[in-house]
Amino acid sequence: FTLQKGLSMIQILWNTLAYSGVLHARDYTENKHIVLVNGLSILVAMFTFVNFCVYLFFEIPLFYRASLLIYIFLVPFTIYFNSIGKLLFARIFITLLSTAYTSFIVFAQGNQSTAHFFLLAEALVIFFIFPSRDRNWKIGFSVFVFLIFSAFEIFHESMTPLLAMDPETILVRKKVMDILFGVLIIIFALYINSIFQKSELANQLEHEKSERLLLNILPAPII
Repeated sequence: FTLQKGLSMIQILWNTLAYSGVLHARDYTENKHIVLVNGLSILVAMFTFVNFCVYLFFEIPLFYRASLLIYIFLVPFTIYFNSIGKLLFARIFITLLSTAYTSFIVFAQGNQSTAHFFLLAEALVIFFIFPSRDRNWKIGFSVFVFLIFSAFEIFHESMTPLLAMDPETILVRKKVMDILFGVLIIIFALYINSIFQKSELANQLEHEKSERLLLNILPAPII
């Protein structure tokens, strides 16, 4: 068992999960959105798991740790819904689940953190996970999540935290969260870029294939 084989197995597993549901796409342009949603689910679950591991070093109430595990458990269901053809429901599911979970974190941490900025990032991500034909859902959810973020931002200073932590723990947690959030944003940005590049390449190959087919069927002067 070598490192190369291990990486190959991880790549195969990633592709299997990321491309679950593409056979149910209404057209080939929707493939990138399906892969994007599945990839986002994997990345978010991994990010939350790392967050859970970090909190093992702090005195954190059991209900807070349990909420992390519940979220980690529920997020992969997005991939399952895509795999059975519930494409729109999968997008709605991960959007509402992430909004509810982030809102819980904001209430738990109160004015000791700026976790509500995850909602702002989510409002932006929604524009990528919903295809053009689901424009109403895209705009509706983006506005909905942004309004929740705005409410938390307005009342942030007056929110009493449910978690009692000493100042040193709060400082360390904030630094760790900021770093992890930055890493997540960079990885997701690179992932979006990769998905859209592959989609453009697929579209180009499909166009060239159609042109070759026309050249074989129709006389050259007509084409």
